[in-house]
Amino acid sequence: MTLDVMAVDGLGTRALSAAVQVVVRLTDVNDNAPTFDITIHTLVLSESIDPNTTFFTVNATDPDLGDNGKVGYALANGADVFSVDALTGEVSCRSSLDRETLAAYTLRLVAHDHGQPARSSVMTLRVLLEDINDNSPVFYPLLYFATLPVKRSALPVAHLLASDNDLGVNATLQFHWSVTEAEQMPLRLDVDSGKLFQHKSLLF
Repeated sequence: MTLDVMAVDGLGTRALSAAVQVVVRLTDVNDNAPTFDITIHTLVLSESIDPNTTFFTVNATDPDLGDNGKVGYALANGADVFSVDALTGEVSCRSSLDRETLAAYTLRLVAHDHGQPARSSVMTLRVLLEDINDNSPVFYPLLYFATLPVKRSALPVAHLLASDNDLGVNATLQFHWSVTEAEQMPLRLDVDSGKLFQHKSLLF
């Protein structure tokens, strides 16, 4: 900014004057913290995502000048599983994810400038893991005993139990046995419940 300043002596008809130019340069101070485009965001991420894959990018701006307006990024938590590029704001997973171990993460991402002292702001990124069919059903117990009456009964003679740590259709179980076993056995296995019924009377 340039100012023209004049000095005038006396008030008479022969007043003399002088002029000077004053150049004003404003020096920036670090009075603004970086501002994120969004402060809270939730996304769904497959638990099968490969390590070192970028799945989100954060962005923050700072209206200050020079280092005071230069923005960098960091993670306030979750750095053992995720990472953020300090320059680009790209968020990646560092290791394999497992929904059955931990189904969701709440990350706090920090945007900071390079002023002295630095100013910063925080956004929250919530990551929900989407289930894949990565777990096999497990029977409990592994060994069953059943006593069959001579005459057929309408009550189940055994109830096979199994569970699966996946979700939804990935955890929906059906029970089957081989065709050869089904023909030889006087038993019927209910596909959905796992209950064993005697459908033939025993012959001696």
